[in-house]
Amino acid sequence: MNSKQSLYAFTNHPNQQTVMDEITNALKSLKMPGMAHYWTTITETRLADGLSLKDGLQLLIQAELDNRTLSRNERLVKNAHFRYKASIDEVIYDTKCGIDRQ
Repeated sequence: MNSKQSLYAFTNHPNQQTVMDEITNALKSLKMPGMAHYWTTITETRLADGLSLKDGLQLLIQAELDNRTLSRNERLVKNAHFRYKASIDEVIYDTKCGIDRQ
């Protein structure tokens, strides 16, 4: 599919839901799942109608960056093969050892 066919696919549909689905599918095929998820969210909540192009694009880009950061962190933790699964909340702070909560 060349660029003229792609543009035609987005502009020549009587059903707006079909266009929204095609945008979501295009974002997924471009490997931008964060954008695709946020696009679906803002279209379902009708938030997209009140956003300017600049604001909407900024939100979509931020959602993709957040998703990539989260995915990277999850992948790194998984590949680290830690012996125990723990969080910072589970650390025992003992003043005898010189550990302070701050």
